[in-house]
Amino acid sequence: MKQIFARMTRGAVVVALVALSGCIDAEVGMEFETGNRIVARMDMLMERQLFDMAGEAPDTACAQGRWNLTDSYFSCSGERVLTMAEATKPAPIQTQRATIDPAQAVQVEQLSPTQARVTVDFARILSERPEVLMPPASGDMRATIHQRLLGHAFVFQVRGSRVVQTSGEISADGRSARYTFPAERLLDRAGTPIAPFVTVIEFPPA
Repeated sequence: MKQIFARMTRGAVVVALVALSGCIDAEVGMEFETGNRIVARMDMLMERQLFDMAGEAPDTACAQGRWNLTDSYFSCSGERVLTMAEATKPAPIQTQRATIDPAQAVQVEQLSPTQARVTVDFARILSERPEVLMPPASGDMRATIHQRLLGHAFVFQVRGSRVVQTSGEISADGRSARYTFPAERLLDRAGTPIAPFVTVIEFPPA
């Protein structure tokens, strides 16, 4: 886990996914306010023991974000405003272990002046970037991490003026789609295939 929020601000909301190597709970959202204003938000809560395993200082792990560190947990939150161009063609992100191509995790495609398709491909993330998502660890450490992750989740939400279609859950007001990814699946390299979270969202023109 390296500069979690700094990577998010440079590569849009997608890079919050790489923080899941130690997250207890994380929620990432993209709100399409207009055709050229997208607000990316992230809120993350990690158990203190897992945070200590990462070996990061809080202000480094949550650079440019708001963080809190207690005896029990580490939290990080923040947001960034993106243009459509920044969301559809994010720049590569360099971490200590690898270069991350944000398009491998989340793709934003503008379909029209008032519609976009957002695809979060969890299976591709897990299969192509395991060294980023979960650094090498001994069997005992992996077992410990697995137990810590049980019951917790990563939530991705896309919001606009109307959800046209989605593979996730639609809110009661019909404006947002939500997908929940169990955190323990990060350690499952050969489990049940994970379908991508795909949402077509409508929004006001720029």
